[in-house]
Amino acid sequence: MAETNLKVLHVASGDLWAGAEAQLFNLSKKLNDKSDVSLKVVLLNHGELENRLLNEGIDTVVITENSIGFVGILRALSQVCANWLPDIIHSHRFKENILVGLCSLRFSIPSVRTVHGASEIEISTFSLKGALHQLDLLIGKYVNKKVIAVSEDLKRNLIPGYRDEKIVVIRNGIGVSEQGSKASILPQKEFNIGIVGRLTPVKRVDVYLEVAKELLQSDLNVGLRFYVVGEGALWEELKQRSVSLGIQDNVTFTGHVANSEEYIRSFDCVLMTSSHEGTPMTLLECLRYKTPIIANDVGGICELLEGGKCGALISNNNIGEYVSHVKNTIKREAIVRMRTESGYSMLLNKYSSDVCAEAHVQLYKASVFV
Repeated sequence: MAETNLKVLHVASGDLWAGAEAQLFNLSKKLNDKSDVSLKVVLLNHGELENRLLNEGIDTVVITENSIGFVGILRALSQVCANWLPDIIHSHRFKENILVGLCSLRFSIPSVRTVHGASEIEISTFSLKGALHQLDLLIGKYVNKKVIAVSEDLKRNLIPGYRDEKIVVIRNGIGVSEQGSKASILPQKEFNIGIVGRLTPVKRVDVYLEVAKELLQSDLNVGLRFYVVGEGALWEELKQRSVSLGIQDNVTFTGHVANSEEYIRSFDCVLMTSSHEGTPMTLLECLRYKTPIIANDVGGICELLEGGKCGALISNNNIGEYVSHVKNTIKREAIVRMRTESGYSMLLNKYSSDVCAEAHVQLYKASVFV
């Protein structure tokens, strides 16, 4: 094998279009452009990620998990490995970690994984999922060459499960060479406040709705409009919550949108109320379009916003703090502009997709050639 022809196989679910999928897409685009890398992506589901990869001309294979089960997926993935003979395999979530670990052992192919965020569910040790979780940890410890964390905070959380030297931080990347149009798709007669992401418990959209209620009851000389961009299991529950709070006429639930960037660049500010995040792609998009961000101080968010230099940080999802910072965003344009400019400059230096892709290539080569 020549060092100038590194064959990289990514394995991911692809069932949703969320932060991890957006990051894999951005990374894949950059890797596919490199002359010293041959890229193939295996997905376990058809969907938005598949469509975007194919539109970029990226070699993409879908093994439909719902129709063949775990053993069938393992056989199909093993066939891909046997036929293509990748130099390294990169997995992105729990099930894929196990599949890749088993293929890594069978074919003696080095493997790495990315942990995109903290686990969103509690898993009992005395259950099938608990046993699989332990297998996942063992593969990470003893089979994977490296475990990639997307923030320093996430690395600290992973150290109890893995050896410190096993974990490397590679921050998510985003294309920043073209800032794109700031033209709004939303009515400009109102101050538009958004939240973007999957409608799951970890995103705490319920907190966002509470903030909306408090702001609508405030004495502000501006009309307010709230947007929930995304879909998920809590869709109906959250819509009903808006009704019970009496704010349904001021809140728009968009459902899934193919391009959330159009909303992000149109919002007057974005709230991020998650109980945990790694390096959220939504936040990177806000920095890219210089959209003011007000975020709960959890996970990698403080690192990304440089302690509040590039956006407002909230303690423990405090409703009053959100309300205060939204009011300041409306009234203190100079401070907001300074934060967004700082955020964009920081994004160029630390979170570009070029920097992210090159860090991955160097990690792959170190894992393969040692």
